[in-house]
Amino acid sequence: MCDRYSITVSADKLIKSFGLKETGDFEPSFNAGPTQELPVLLSSQPDAIQYMTWGLISKWSNNKSISPKLFNLPVQQAFEKKMYQRGLKENRCVILADGFYLWKQIGKAKRVPYFFFLSDQKPFGIAALWESYEDMDGNPTNTFIMLTTPATAQVAAYQEDMPLLLSGDALKQWLDHETDASEHSGLFTKSIADKFKFHPVSPLISNLDNNHEGLIKATLPSDQHGNYTLFN
Repeated sequence: MCDRYSITVSADKLIKSFGLKETGDFEPSFNAGPTQELPVLLSSQPDAIQYMTWGLISKWSNNKSISPKLFNLPVQQAFEKKMYQRGLKENRCVILADGFYLWKQIGKAKRVPYFFFLSDQKPFGIAALWESYEDMDGNPTNTFIMLTTPATAQVAAYQEDMPLLLSGDALKQWLDHETDASEHSGLFTKSIADKFKFHPVSPLISNLDNNHEGLIKATLPSDQHGNYTLFN
């Protein structure tokens, strides 16, 4: 599961990288995680950032205030399950990122966090679906879920799945509802996956209250309790 990513570039760099006209109240984040309101692009307005909450709320839950949230969705499940078909046709979106975090399992109890980023440090997109729900007071809440795909050979040593990455034409195709997403999903991640670098980072990333540049810096491998490990 991927439940952390970063978007640390400046608003100006986002504008240049994604052809945006406006970024709204954009603020960089070194620790973007579930339940936070985060920047995405919608097919209806691909040149302007929108802000949505990470984590879909289950439609079948009666109490929206305590509904279980969905953070990740394997892309193959999205294509196979009927409940996601409308979203694939009408509600595709792109998460703006410049890195993501994955945890490597060491034995039964230890997990070591790693940060993955493009070698040229450019931002990229992650495929997602969005949905609008009403809270307990009837106010609309826009939420999104990150799509994942089986990990590439490079990433598989650290985790079985990874975000469905988008860049260039693949990003444009994902936001184009005239394009059948199922025809291209297998190509999205492969187009940029071999350009990634990675290194171990501080376990402080596990706490969403932490949000500073030190989180993406390389450190000695240490588990979730801060204990150093010989494995990497």
